[in-house]
Amino acid sequence: MAAVLVLAGPSLAQSPTSGQTTGVGAQASGLERLPEACRKLFQQAPQASMMQNMPMMQGTMPPVQSMPMGQNLGEANQDYMQVMRSMNAPMMAGMMIQNPDLAFACAMIPHHQGAIDMAKAVLKHGKDAEVKKLAQKTIDDQEKDIKELTEVLNKHAK
Repeated sequence: MAAVLVLAGPSLAQSPTSGQTTGVGAQASGLERLPEACRKLFQQAPQASMMQNMPMMQGTMPPVQSMPMGQNLGEANQDYMQVMRSMNAPMMAGMMIQNPDLAFACAMIPHHQGAIDMAKAVLKHGKDAEVKKLAQKTIDDQEKDIKELTEVLNKHAK
C-alpha cells in the first residue's frame, strides 16, 4: 500500500516535480509545488504581481480545521478540503501563463497532484476495498500523467 500523506495537520508533502519537501496548509502557498519552469513563466504573466498579493497565493489562509466550516468536518473531509486549498493557488498560477500550451501543462500538474493527494486521503480514511483499489489506480495514473506533462513542459518552455 502506498505511503499516506496526512494533509489536515502540520504536514509535509513531497513535490512530484522538484522532489523538495514543502509544507502544506497555512505555511505554504503551493506555488513551490509547481515545476521551476512554471514558476518562471508565471512570474512573467501580467497578472502575477496582482495575484501574488492574494492571501491564497501567499499561503496565509488559516488551516481548514480552524475555520468555522471545518470544525464540524470529519478528518477525511478536512483532508479533502486541505487538498483543494493546496491545489487552487498553483492551478490558478498555471492558468495565468500566456502560452496556452504551457498554461495547460502548468495548471494540470497541480490538478493531477490534487487527485493523487485525495486518493491518498481515501487510502488513509476509506474502508471500501474497491474504492481503495480505484484510489491506487488514480495515484499510479496521475503520477504517470504528471511525468508526461513535466517532460512536455521542459521541452517547450525553453
